[in-house]
Amino acid sequence: MSTSASIRVLCVALSMAPVGCGRDPANEVIAKLHDWNAEVRRAAVRNMVEHPPSDARLVAELEKTLTDKDTEVRYLAVEAIGQMGPAARPNLPQMRMRLKDQDKQVRLRAAFAIRKIDPADPSFMPVLTGALGEGDGRTLLEVASLGPDASWAVPTLTGLLSHESFKVRTLAAKALGSIGPAAISAKANLEALRSDNNPAVKAAADEALNRIQAGSAVRAAAK
Repeated sequence: MSTSASIRVLCVALSMAPVGCGRDPANEVIAKLHDWNAEVRRAAVRNMVEHPPSDARLVAELEKTLTDKDTEVRYLAVEAIGQMGPAARPNLPQMRMRLKDQDKQVRLRAAFAIRKIDPADPSFMPVLTGALGEGDGRTLLEVASLGPDASWAVPTLTGLLSHESFKVRTLAAKALGSIGPAAISAKANLEALRSDNNPAVKAAADEALNRIQAGSAVRAAAK
């Protein structure tokens, strides 16, 4: 989508009058980002999540919202910048600041966003491994959705296989299975779970072992 088209999509999404869009749609969006009403700012940034900006002015103003006093605005801002992918590399210094945000959800969203912008940037790992270590279910599910790209989480996930909560043990096993062959170091721990007293944990461990072993066999055959 071209820059002008992107701005106009944002403009329409924000329910702006056609005449305003005709003057300067970027300025109209920027005005929304700086509105005194938090709900208006949230709506503006939420639409940027759905329609990531490419206009330099909009990107610059979006970056400013990373320090907004409203928690939801900051959360949406890191999500919107993350949706820009590699194009948001210039915004990484400010994004890393959100890894120390006072709100846990903002910190987590910033970590996932940074990983999306630059998977080679290790700054996101401490926040995510910390949440995993706490047995945070939502984080476990999101890390599992990364599949093989979450190989960095294998040591932490392996440790969670002995967690007191059967739900955490189950989610950790499933996440290791989704990672596949890169999680081979967890094989012994997963095998131990086959004697777990919870059926869901045992099933998750069996499935994970099957996926890891099947993936390893495919790799070996390809060599």
